[in-house]
Amino acid sequence: MILERVRSQEIRFVVVGAYNTAFGIAVYLLLFGLLENHFHYMLLLTVNYVLGTLNGFLAYKFLVFRSSAGYFWEYLRFNTVHLAGIVVNYIALPILVEIVRLTPFAAQGMIIAVLIVMSYLLHKHFTFRQKSDVSKVAAP
Repeated sequence: MILERVRSQEIRFVVVGAYNTAFGIAVYLLLFGLLENHFHYMLLLTVNYVLGTLNGFLAYKFLVFRSSAGYFWEYLRFNTVHLAGIVVNYIALPILVEIVRLTPFAAQGMIIAVLIVMSYLLHKHFTFRQKSDVSKVAAP
């Protein structure tokens, strides 16, 4: 695969992020297009979230951070990072719109830029940290 040859982890992160966004949109359109008359939209949203995060987790694990650690704790940390991003977004958006007086579109653009960097750093140093990374922090 071409992405495996890219040495820059940051570039792989951005490419996989774009791929995962497209995947999430496609799954959303597919689920709602085919099943909206049969299932409640909140159930479809939940299925979309689970499929999107699982897809993103596996892509980041193997293509970006190339982690060989166990799945359970990494997946739990992966979702914790996503939850942190949602919380930051819910706090920052009204501040930037109501107090700073940015348009919601401009504010969300700024937030996304910050969240991309935050997400990369948290996934690198928290979600998919290597044992050597942990021992460096713990060393006196």
